[in-house]
Amino acid sequence: MGRKPRIEYQGAIFHVIQRGNNKETIFPRDRDKGFFLEELKSLKKVYNFRLLGHVLLNNHYHLIIQTLDEPLQKIMHRLNSTFARYFNFFQERSGHVFQGRYKAILVLEDRYLFALLRYIHQNPVRAGICDSVDKYPWSSDESYRQNKDDFVDIQIILDMFNSHRKKALHKYSLFMAEKELDLSKEFEEVQLIGETKHQTVVQNNKAEDGLSSPKRKGLDYILKEAVPSLEEFQLIKEGSRSRKLTPYKKEYVRQARSERYTLEEIGNNISLSQVAILKML
Repeated sequence: MGRKPRIEYQGAIFHVIQRGNNKETIFPRDRDKGFFLEELKSLKKVYNFRLLGHVLLNNHYHLIIQTLDEPLQKIMHRLNSTFARYFNFFQERSGHVFQGRYKAILVLEDRYLFALLRYIHQNPVRAGICDSVDKYPWSSDESYRQNKDDFVDIQIILDMFNSHRKKALHKYSLFMAEKELDLSKEFEEVQLIGETKHQTVVQNNKAEDGLSSPKRKGLDYILKEAVPSLEEFQLIKEGSRSRKLTPYKKEYVRQARSERYTLEEIGNNISLSQVAILKML
């Protein structure tokens, strides 16, 4: 039986997991982790994607990637093949470095990004490597904590915490310090993160090297298309009643109705009553 095609569309966010072959070490030295991150940084300039988070452990890594112009497959093939050549050369070996195909889990709802980021940042803590997230040097936590926006695209998740950056950083630190239960089943042993009965996405049955839009767009996906920037998106999601947002809300409602969402579903997504939605229509 052939492999199922991945679900892909422009703007999709994925939790990517890749392990070493037979769970063997793929980052035996710090310089190996450094090489991997430098290659990831170079690929961002070539393929134009967003990196929302990462953590590198000795025998596997996690990434949170949002695709824009290129499909995930193209990005990951280049990243893994380049690192595999590097690893085999310096280890004076040959053969597979990674354990089969990387795993990519589609994140359907943005609200799960908070917990997902904490989950990957707390990997070293759960593994007993360190006692707190900020003590591990090979994750994107440092970029968030030090407000560095040059490599990791920290603004997307921080703006979800709070539109004021200083408050967002404070909330981020508190959130990362909270201990959580083992969420490996929710974030690793699934095909979709945040699937709801109102959001459905169909697999792309075309060639895997192309991007396609979902058959029925998710409500957050529709809202992102209706607003000019993340700022308006966040304000609307927070229930802002600013008049300047009304045109964007109307466009969102129009598109959502064309996707056959009910008034209740549309309103619940942006904290508006069905009466208010009707008035917009």
